[in-house]
Amino acid sequence: MVTSLNSLIFEIYEDLKITSDDTWVDRRLVEQKIVNQRATWIRKQEARENYIDSTYLQTICVSMDLVDRLSCGCDEIDSGCTILKSTKTIPNAIELKNQKGVLKISGYDIIGVPMTFINYDMAYVWGNGRFNQNKIGWFIKEDNYLYGIHKNVVSNKLLENVKLTFLPEDPRDAEQFNDCKSNKPCWSSDSMYPINKNLWVDFVKPRVLQELYTLKQSLKDNNNNAKDDLQPTYLPKNDQEN
Repeated sequence: MVTSLNSLIFEIYEDLKITSDDTWVDRRLVEQKIVNQRATWIRKQEARENYIDSTYLQTICVSMDLVDRLSCGCDEIDSGCTILKSTKTIPNAIELKNQKGVLKISGYDIIGVPMTFINYDMAYVWGNGRFNQNKIGWFIKEDNYLYGIHKNVVSNKLLENVKLTFLPEDPRDAEQFNDCKSNKPCWSSDSMYPINKNLWVDFVKPRVLQELYTLKQSLKDNNNNAKDDLQPTYLPKNDQEN
C-alpha cells in the first residue's frame, strides 16, 4: 500500500464521519496517534516475527562536516583518523528487540566503499585491524549526531552527503532533511508513509479509531447545537503509548 499521511488522516476522519471544518478532534492529535500506534505495532511485530518489512523504512540524505576529535568529544580516537559529523541530529529510530533500528548507510556520490555501523567503544581502534583498514566506521553518539571515522579511505569531499536508511520512530522527522539530489525535503505529508496495508488496516487504524471514539465519549457539546464543534479536553502528547 503506497499512501500518504494525509490519506491516512482522511480515512480516520471519514470513519469518524467528521465533515465540518470545526471538528472536535485536532489534526495534530490524529497524526500523533498514528505515529505512536505505528511504532508500537512495529515493535510487537518484530519481537514476534523477528522481521522488518521494507515498507516501514525511510532513507534520508545526511550532510556531513569534517571535525577534529576534540571538538566532537572523541578524545579516545586515534589522532590520525579523519572524523565526520552530521550537520543535524539524526531522527530517532525505533528501538527493537532483535535488530538495530538503523539498518544501512551508503555514500551518495560514491559506490564500492565499504561502510559499517560500529559501537563508539570500537571507534578508538578503528582502522587498525586486518579487516577494517579500508572501511568507514559509522556510529551515533548520545548527542544523536552521526559520526564517520576512517583513515584516508576516500576523499572527504565525496562524503559530504550520505544516505541513511532506518526505521523511524516518527516519519515526520525526515521533513527536516533535504534530498541529496533535488535539495527538496526528503518527506512531506503527501509523500509515501512508511507503513504497509496489513499493519494499517488490522492494527494501527482500529486502535486509533478506538482511542478517538473513547475521547469523543468524554467530550461534551458546549453549544448544544448538534454541530460537530465539540471541544477537546486535551492536546496531543508526544510520549509513546504502550
